Amino acid sequence: MLAQIDGNPPGAVCGTAATGEIAFPQRTDLLDFRRQLELKYQQMQRSLTVTFVDIEGAVIWIQEYLRYRLNGCDHITAAQKVFSQIDGNGVAPTCYVPPEKCNYRLTPGSREVGGAGGTFDVDLFRVTGSNCPWTVSSDQSWLTITPPATGEGPARVTYTVGLNTTNSRRTANIRFDWEGGSTNHIVFQGGSYLDTTITLTDSFRSGSQLVTSCYIRSTATPCTLTSLASPPGAATYQWRVEYLYPNLITHTQFNASNVFTFTQQCGGSGATADGTDATMTVTLIITEANGAVHTIVREFGIRFFLC
Repeated sequence: MLAQIDGNPPGAVCGTAATGEIAFPQRTDLLDFRRQLELKYQQMQRSLTVTFVDIEGAVIWIQEYLRYRLNGCDHITAAQKVFSQIDGNGVAPTCYVPPEKCNYRLTPGSREVGGAGGTFDVDLFRVTGSNCPWTVSSDQSWLTITPPATGEGPARVTYTVGLNTTNSRRTANIRFDWEGGSTNHIVFQGGSYLDTTITLTDSFRSGSQLVTSCYIRSTATPCTLTSLASPPGAATYQWRVEYLYPNLITHTQFNASNVFTFTQQCGGSGATADGTDATMTVTLIITEANGAVHTIVREFGIRFFLC
């Protein structure tokens, strides 16, 4: 300020403009500046002036007037509030009216999505407030927000849910944030459901009747495994069967068939007249056309007889 009195241009302010109701500095600071100003004018050899308002009163009441003006009061109102204080009344509030707090709501608040995913919308409505910028984000990588992810006021936000390649249900949270608040849109996505049942038939023993164990009684006994999964579109089936006879035996098949038949002969090492039981482990990996992969593991019995 003293630099301006010396003829220099106004200097830059010391920080960003205050928001809300503006508070003024302590009166001791103003009085100190008034003393410096008095000394400055003496150094400039200005003439002494006479006024009914003393130095302290001028500092205090001009500051109060400016405080009222900067906080929403017009000239007449600001002057009335200052003179009321001079008359001995209490300090009247300023004319500042705080802005209405921002608040938003979402429609819908949540959504159920199928395993295949897709593109969806959520609508944001401003309930109260003005000039209320917001940002939106997703807490899961499989749910992406279509840009822009910022805005102000009501908006329709588009997002994309990726393919769920598991059988498990999963959840994502779309969060909208603004100054003083936030709200969430929750997305529940189901898994890619398939019937995981695998059946076993032993045609030489029981025809098409389902069994839990395959009896190896001939030189080429067929054991047939069938998956009841019915994925939409084309799919591949990767079969693997393992058991001990007496060493590890493995049968595999990889094609588009949900049926796998393998054969085994009787009379091998460890076979008996009454049959020797073993555990047959079946692993099936189904890959859907959309890329979803399902792994199914089941156990059946297998019995080895002498020929």
